[in-house]
Amino acid sequence: MKPIALLILVLLSSSLFAQSDFVVLKKRGITIQRYYRGNAMNFYTVDGYLIEGYVSKFKNDSIFMRLGHTGIVSAGFSTKLDTIFLGDYKVHVKDITLIPNKNISAAGIANTIFKMGVLAACIVAGNNINVEQKWKNVIQYTSVVGINILLAQATLFKRKRVAGYKLGKKYKLEYISLSK
Repeated sequence: MKPIALLILVLLSSSLFAQSDFVVLKKRGITIQRYYRGNAMNFYTVDGYLIEGYVSKFKNDSIFMRLGHTGIVSAGFSTKLDTIFLGDYKVHVKDITLIPNKNISAAGIANTIFKMGVLAACIVAGNNINVEQKWKNVIQYTSVVGINILLAQATLFKRKRVAGYKLGKKYKLEYISLSK
């Protein structure tokens, strides 16, 4: 009798906590992404700040984020991977302006191909310099380093649209309240 009563109690209590609030990202009424408690979420606020973290809870049209950083920390004579939590951050749904996406654009592909072509052309040109061998090695290594530094910042093509879902007419972030 006790196991049956325990089973009924567990089933009833789990159904009580099963429904919780969440946020839905929609494009013209069609759901793109749902954010539940515990999901990773990143967005830009009205002030232009990038907020990255995990959703800890939803309450009264607000999202409570648990902010943190995962990085390498020194430990004695070695390093280890550690997570540092910075605390909670509260933001209202209306204060979110842009949710970044990870779509690959044609401009990004074109920039990558352009950078690879310039790098290959510079390496070929550096190998065809007619100087003494000791100077040839110095020229090759310094030119490759210099070219890589320049190409890291070079962008020939630009995206026409913002790199994310800009909330407004087309994209909307809706707060769905299931709890009373």
